[in-house]
Amino acid sequence: MHIIRKLIVWINILLVIITLLAYLAPYINPENIWQFTFLGLGYPYLLITNLLFLLFWVWRKKWYFLISLIGILLGWNHIQQHVNINFNDTEIVEDELYVMTYNVKFLDYVYGKKGDQKAKDDFLDFFKKPELPDIFCAQEVSHRGFKFFKEGLGYPYSKSIFHNFNVIFSKYPIVDSGEIPFDDTFNSCGWIDINFDGRIVRVYSAHLQSTSVSFEANKLAERKELRDKENLSDIKSMVKKIKSSVLKRTKQAKLIVAHMEKSPHPIIFCGDFNDTPLSYTYQIISKKLKDSFRETGHGLATSFAGVIPALRIDYILTDPTIRILDHKTHKVKFSDHYPISSRLVLP
Repeated sequence: MHIIRKLIVWINILLVIITLLAYLAPYINPENIWQFTFLGLGYPYLLITNLLFLLFWVWRKKWYFLISLIGILLGWNHIQQHVNINFNDTEIVEDELYVMTYNVKFLDYVYGKKGDQKAKDDFLDFFKKPELPDIFCAQEVSHRGFKFFKEGLGYPYSKSIFHNFNVIFSKYPIVDSGEIPFDDTFNSCGWIDINFDGRIVRVYSAHLQSTSVSFEANKLAERKELRDKENLSDIKSMVKKIKSSVLKRTKQAKLIVAHMEKSPHPIIFCGDFNDTPLSYTYQIISKKLKDSFRETGHGLATSFAGVIPALRIDYILTDPTIRILDHKTHKVKFSDHYPISSRLVLP
């Protein structure tokens, strides 16, 4: 038993070392060392495993629980980006801006297997109840999706980005708009300046480089028998795609930051980053902005509803001068993402 206990202790120590390395992922440029991306992606599972070790040692009444406890506490700031506790009462403010961002997966729910009138009505009713967002940023939309939203939701103003794959809808007049061009991809980022009762605010909608590993991940999850060659082939394909996508996201994030630095107006940044909070992408984009979940969110921040659980890849970030009243993750199953929303007060 003594040998087994020593082995478990060393496994625990190794786990904490890997967790500490994961804390470095947001600060290491993938163009230099891209492998740290995997540590950032795996952080939620590292955290859960550390908690299990901690509980195990407490149950065994051994001081070894301190190993994982110290590892967890050293990354407390990162925990708050995934899990948050906020008991503040919801504040009611008349002069607020209700913002939502949602990757709608090309409206597969509406035009796919459930493509009937009830599916369309249910989908549109979600946006209208209790009220239509003042700003709605939609990613993975398509031409017919743009028409569906335009006719079904009745927004008077909109900005189509890169052939409608990314769209910003607004209740308020758009006084200026533009796009940040990305090379060799259907992913995109665009922006609008809206006139909100005499105040101008810049709203970005971003859909950063997709990892596109869902196909391989689904095959691995559905495969009932262990077939080494097939599994290895799928894993290699996933690793190759992750490397390519993270390098592209890094370049895209740098372009976005350079554009934001020139903005003459307060910023609201929305979108699907295809990256977790422990990523270089998130780190450089959010550096001078506030995160709506971290400020006012409660519970788990999971925004991806696909085969890989516990991922947070969708965000609403704001200028420090903008007050964030709340953050909500809407657990509706119209896409492989969950929509998130926030109510904001402009300066």
